[in-house]
Amino acid sequence: MGLLQAQPCNVPPPTDGCEDATIFCHVENLNGYCMTMSSNQTGNGPSPLCPTGGAPHNTSWFAFYANCTSFEMTLESSNCSSGDGLQAAIYGYGKDKLCTDSYAYPEDFIVCRTIPCFTTAQTFIVAPLVIGQIYYILIDGCSGDVCDVAFSINTPCNNPPEIQPWISLIQGPVQTCTGATPKYTIQKPFGAFDILWFLDGNLIQQGPESESDITWTVAGTYELCVSAFNPCVDEAQGPGLSCVTVEVSDVIVVDPPPIVICESDSLEFPCGTSEILLKTTHGCDSLVTLKVQCIPNVITDRGNFPLCEGDSVFIEGAKYTCAQSGKHEIRLQNPLPPYCDSIIRYEVTCISSQITGPLTLTDVDSALVLNGTVYAPGYTIFYYWSTIGGVLPDSINQP
Repeated sequence: MGLLQAQPCNVPPPTDGCEDATIFCHVENLNGYCMTMSSNQTGNGPSPLCPTGGAPHNTSWFAFYANCTSFEMTLESSNCSSGDGLQAAIYGYGKDKLCTDSYAYPEDFIVCRTIPCFTTAQTFIVAPLVIGQIYYILIDGCSGDVCDVAFSINTPCNNPPEIQPWISLIQGPVQTCTGATPKYTIQKPFGAFDILWFLDGNLIQQGPESESDITWTVAGTYELCVSAFNPCVDEAQGPGLSCVTVEVSDVIVVDPPPIVICESDSLEFPCGTSEILLKTTHGCDSLVTLKVQCIPNVITDRGNFPLCEGDSVFIEGAKYTCAQSGKHEIRLQNPLPPYCDSIIRYEVTCISSQITGPLTLTDVDSALVLNGTVYAPGYTIFYYWSTIGGVLPDSINQP
């Protein structure tokens, strides 16, 4: 809590740790403050207390708001239990940071002194200080000594605590989509310790950080506000709220049904499953899964159709002779969607033969030669020689 005037001895009492230390919001309220050191052997403090200090024994903590950059303080000890004296330290935990761990080493050792008990008083300069920061005073008895301690402030230090106005507005998208987690930032004003973030009046974050990541889950219009906190500044005297209105829209993504096409047809997306980046408003892009099912064209290969010279054959309703020998293809379109073609392939080949030799055999040495030419791969010519009396012996398959 913050104090506006000096109190009687041990009012308010010091604490064993810095986390809950009483904060004097005006340095001059320490003028005349007195306290009795704790005999509780907790030792809640950094060890050593500072580069030239010893270990903590029976620590007493309180804090003050820096109303100036330096001031002169006098500490006077009396009624010590053992005569070993006391240690005094003043810590700074970094600009705009409050103490959260009594055992942690501070960023700054402002003052660190050992005061023997037979010394009636010791005066020192508390500097350098940053106006607006909280500093922590640690009083500890050497070897567990317990004393009465009185404080005097010898120089003016009376600037009022304050938080200056906001430097800028909240930065971040004011139009976004459900599922997005954008970052919102604001520049912390001088004198602020914590930034409080409110969504529609509800506190959602508090701390020294000047940024907040918000995940938007429900579409709607929201009011996002920030407030600055300082334990020594009343809320009514602060910079007030800084707010923005955020509009959150739903992104309705429906994966399309599979596309069925013939494999020979052209399409921007290949057969199978593809992921498409769907651009939406406010930059909330989505991935859509597109499935393309390709129907293959049916190909039927009917093989070879051999013809003898002068013969003909009907294939798929068309007449072929040796004049049409070669490879043929018929493309038939399916009358049903997706109208994929059926292909029939076949080949017409021609077989010819020729007898050479005398038309009349005059003696047993006369010879006839049957010259057969095969134009159909995979086919073989067989020879049969015969006369009016029948097939000649030993002449089968002989040219």
